[in-house]
Amino acid sequence: MFGDPTRTDRTAETRQRLVKRVWLRTGRPWASGHRSRTYGLWGPDRQFVRGEAGVKCEQKAAGEPRTLGGVLVYVCDGRGPPLASERDAADIIGDAFGSGAKVVVIPIERLGPGFLTLSTRIAGEVIQKFVNYGFRVVFLGDVSAAVAESRALRDFIHESNRGRHVWFVTNVLALESRLAAEA
Repeated sequence: MFGDPTRTDRTAETRQRLVKRVWLRTGRPWASGHRSRTYGLWGPDRQFVRGEAGVKCEQKAAGEPRTLGGVLVYVCDGRGPPLASERDAADIIGDAFGSGAKVVVIPIERLGPGFLTLSTRIAGEVIQKFVNYGFRVVFLGDVSAAVAESRALRDFIHESNRGRHVWFVTNVLALESRLAAEA
């Protein structure tokens, strides 16, 4: 708005170079581990793109929309970054909003360490984030080993599967039949 716009562009490019250099050295955009809304957390799932507005960082989608049981769902890739915090959930929610789906399917392989340990409260915070944004979330895969270790987790999964917002299913066929029954 004020001042020389080319100076602002040069300043932004300098900042981009600095952040990229710090990320290459430390694996984080800033030495303190700060996640900037402007630049994001850069990693192997993101790429630099030079466009009309200068250099920017774009994240590759970590999933794809599909139709299962007559319902549009966003299926996360099992090889994506682990789901270990509310911020990771927010990234998936953003991708799901872009696809237009109201159901998000997350493979069990994608869950971060401690997710299925209810005392860490990670599962509750992540699930609450999805529900607050109006998404149904489905965890796809076998959780029998974790269920065998925790009675509380077994009860949580049982109660979740009785509801409409959170499901734990073992395979795609079970998910498809459940979605078809609800549609």
